[in-house]
Amino acid sequence: METQINYYPTVQTKSDEYITINEWFNGVKTGIIGNKFYSESFTFIRKEVKYKSEDYKNAKRKLLPCASFNFILDKNHSQSNITTSTGLLFIDIDKSDFKVSSLNTSQIYACWKSSGGI
Repeated sequence: METQINYYPTVQTKSDEYITINEWFNGVKTGIIGNKFYSESFTFIRKEVKYKSEDYKNAKRKLLPCASFNFILDKNHSQSNITTSTGLLFIDIDKSDFKVSSLNTSQIYACWKSSGGI
């Protein structure tokens, strides 16, 4: 069985939807996650909104999907709602000059640039 993760249509949405990790990554590539199209949202946030501006923060909260990689949660993403670990470790590196090639990639399942392009 493939690893399941929580999926939220937006970070502000409570949800009990689950998708596989591969469904999530394919959705990020195609712009379609669940039954919602995100391609225009991804493009808008990357190209049209100034990084870290109030518009950027609002767009991220209202337009982008969210997933919980480390834990399965009950309805919303809060530590008090953790039900089990997925066995995955999610690491967010916010350093523009970071080189993935500096890591031992044999233990990395996936990596990508954030919506801010870092």
